[in-house]
Amino acid sequence: EAQWPPIVQALLAAAKQNDAGLVFCDNLYMYGPEAKMPLASTDEAFTSYGRKPKLRAQLDRAMLEAHRSGNAKVALVRAPDFFGPAADGHIGSYIVPYLIRGSRMGLMIAKTNNKHSYAYVPDVSTAMIAVARDPSSWGRAWHVPCLPAETTHEILQRMWTKSGNKGKVKYMSFTGLMRRATDPFVRMMREMTEMSYTFNSDYIVASDDFSAKFPDVELPTPMDKAVEDTLTYFKEKTAAKK
Repeated sequence: EAQWPPIVQALLAAAKQNDAGLVFCDNLYMYGPEAKMPLASTDEAFTSYGRKPKLRAQLDRAMLEAHRSGNAKVALVRAPDFFGPAADGHIGSYIVPYLIRGSRMGLMIAKTNNKHSYAYVPDVSTAMIAVARDPSSWGRAWHVPCLPAETTHEILQRMWTKSGNKGKVKYMSFTGLMRRATDPFVRMMREMTEMSYTFNSDYIVASDDFSAKFPDVELPTPMDKAVEDTLTYFKEKTAAKK
């Protein structure tokens, strides 16, 4: 709470001083557990829930208001949970290297049985570039076109199978009471508990308006390619450590 507001104010001041556009890479925390699915980029009924969601709502309001009052030129490009080469997240270094090796020691700290929109990291940068190049798209938020919503378990099964493993994917689930028991001792786990609503039911992101505005931007990357490129990165990273 102490760091982000002055960072955003500095970004807005720099954009105004240099008459430049600020294209901000954003998440979807400002939509709380009460939000309706699919999450629409035009929905500005931001949450007052929790620490991180409430803070993100505050920051987004400040940036959108700065644009609408003429104090800065701003666009927000939002992505949900993500995976891809060099990316860490729910589907990152805690689990992908173990899937590649066929080990059951990979760790998931969120529920995996609900449909969940994931962004592919290179798609996030492609979307940001498209928005940055088109000033007519500024003054609002855009949602990065996401991969077709599957359960996290289904994506992990894809990675398991494409790594040459047979049968059902294996990993450890660190959720519910087990995760909450660590909350008093591990800050990351406390924050995961606060954000667990994003995995406790289907979490779907809408981006039809982005595709209509930028018809020549071919997003999202097909799921199979996103998975294969992610596996290739982690295989090469693992081999380099040997």
